Parts: sequence; structure tokens; C-alpha cells
Amino acid sequence: MRKKICNCLFTFTVVFTIAACNDPIFFTIYQEVKPIDPRIMGAPSNFVIYKNAMYVASSDTIHRYDGSWGTISPPGGRILKIASTDKYLYALCYNDHSSGMDFVIKRFDGNIWETLGGDTDSHNSIQYIFAAGGVLFIGAETDNVYSVLYIDENDTNKTIKKMTLLGLPEDRNAKNEISGASIIGTDYYISTIGDGIFKTSNPASGATLISDTLDIKFISMINLNSTTIALITRDGHIYTSPAFSRVGEISLGNRFATGALAVWENKDDPSQKLLLAGRQDKLEYTVDSGYTYGYMELELNSDGTIKSDSNFMEPGKRPVTTIVDGNERYISTIGKYPVNHIFQATDGILFASTQKNGVWSYRDRSGGYQWNAEE
Repeated sequence: MRKKICNCLFTFTVVFTIAACNDPIFFTIYQEVKPIDPRIMGAPSNFVIYKNAMYVASSDTIHRYDGSWGTISPPGGRILKIASTDKYLYALCYNDHSSGMDFVIKRFDGNIWETLGGDTDSHNSIQYIFAAGGVLFIGAETDNVYSVLYIDENDTNKTIKKMTLLGLPEDRNAKNEISGASIIGTDYYISTIGDGIFKTSNPASGATLISDTLDIKFISMINLNSTTIALITRDGHIYTSPAFSRVGEISLGNRFATGALAVWENKDDPSQKLLLAGRQDKLEYTVDSGYTYGYMELELNSDGTIKSDSNFMEPGKRPVTTIVDGNERYISTIGKYPVNHIFQATDGILFASTQKNGVWSYRDRSGGYQWNAEE
């Protein structure tokens, strides 16, 4: 009897191994790794670099990474977004009602936190903060009507001010919901979800609409290099400066973009670069949609510009890729989770903020290189 049981187990092992090597579904299951409890739980914020360290927030805590993890003094309240300039680390916080304001912006100079005041244009909700150069751009809202506010660190009076957006049609009921900010030289660029891209060299003088960008739903923007900006739409289409026109037929297929954007560089070969974009599954279920979250890769030239005829592909499906362990392990790990933010730290480690499963990272762990929760 024992011999028969052993033979059965051996046969099952052989059959499973053969199946795993030949059937994509079995092989993907075979590549699954043991999940790790995340150090930073929940739905973490975006990542930023401030004074050569990476920062990410979760709940009321800001975590600092410079090769090892630590925390800094809390700003107070629940932290929704963070941003950074050379001088300051900014935090958009939701406070209790004792202060009289629900949403406040605070800044950290490396020692203490300071609450910023100024003109919020009577809006009762601040939802976005984006830093570019020495300016913090702010999205404030009431009843789906938005204004763009800003803080210019070059001003003597460092308070919140309202920005005037110029060039919109007179009869347009603009919402001005901002989705990103970048700087090229001395010019600032602000993207919105449907109201176009605006350009200014002096926020106090307002910003002017760039022609032919109206009605395009840009959900994120990023500097590819010091002279080129890239933006992504909800449908996964890519636009680049200076013309801010769509680049070829680049897309995420029939999936949506989450807004997560990052430039990745191979630390062993800096000429290898990729644009990474978070991907969201279809709203309806299909037989092939059970794992299509995670992120996609778009190949760049060595100078950071988009490679001709390039298109988004899953990690592990081209020679230049962020992973070394194969596409199947990507599918069975981070590929199953929505990614809100993705970022490469100064030491080359790639991090991701998932929608509800904490901060993940791509590292050499027990069992080899793999995406898993950062511990």
C-alpha cells in the first residue's frame, strides 16, 4: 500500500511539473510566491525624493527610505498626497475639525512642519498637490468646480495664491481639475483632466492654454528628461512636448491607465530606460482579465525620448525590462494588483504603491528576484 501511495505521489509530481512547464496557466501558478506582510500597509501615497532620500506616506505617517527605512516627525492629520522641492517636503493633510479647516497643506524644512495659509478661493476641499521647480501647484474644489492655486518659493510672501488660467473658450464651464505639473527650463506646465495643458514662466501672471490640448483627459505627466515631458490619458495614450501631440498608436490595449508614471533606468546599464505606466483592468470581467493590473513598460532611447515604433508591453516580454524572473512571476505577483504610484529609488530599487495592499518592491528575496510587499 505504501509503495502504491508513493508511486501515486511521484506520478502526480511528474504530471504537475510537466503541466507547469507546458500550460501557461499551470506555469503561472507554479511561479507564485509566498506573500509578505507589508511594512507600509493600506493605500500609500505617491513617492518623492527630498534631500537624497525617498518618502512615501500612509495614514498619518511619513516613511523615509535611503537604503533602509525610518520615519520622520508627523505633520498631523491623515496624509493624502506629498510633494517636494529642493527646499521643502510638502504634505496635503486631512485634519479633524478642531483646527477649523479639514484640508491643509504643510511643509517640512528638515526640522519642523509649518501650516501654510493664504487664498483658497473659498473652496472647501484641496485634493491635489504637485511640485515643479520651486512652485507647488494645488487643486482645490467645491461641487466639482476647481481652481488652480500655487505657492511660489521665490515670492517674499510664501502664501497660497490663486492662478488665472487664460485661453479657455468664454462659454466653457471649465473645471480645471489638475493632474500634474512639470518644468522645462524656466517654463512651468500644468495638466488638467479635460481642460488642456497650461504654460507659464511666472505663476503670478497666470498660465495660458496650449492649443489643441483642450478636452483631452490627461491623468498624469512626467519629465522624460530635462527637455521632454510625457503625459498619459485615461485610455493609455501618450502625448509628448513640445507639440503635445499624441505619439503614434501607443496605448495600453483595451485597459485603462491608473495615472502611475515613472522613468526606470537599468542601474547596470544606464542607456537602458523604460517609461512605466500603471494599468487598470476592464470594468467588466472576462476570461483573460483576472490578472491584468500591475504596470506596463514602454521602451525609451538612451536620452529618455520614446523609441520609434515602441509600444507598451508587460514586464519580461522584451529584452529591456524591469524584471529578471520572467513574465509569469510578474503576472502572479504585482500583476494581480492595481498600482496607484510607481517609483525607482536612488539605489535602483523599484517601488509601487498598491491600491489597498501597501508598498511593494522588486528585490532579490528568498526564492529569487520577485515583486512582493516591502518588509
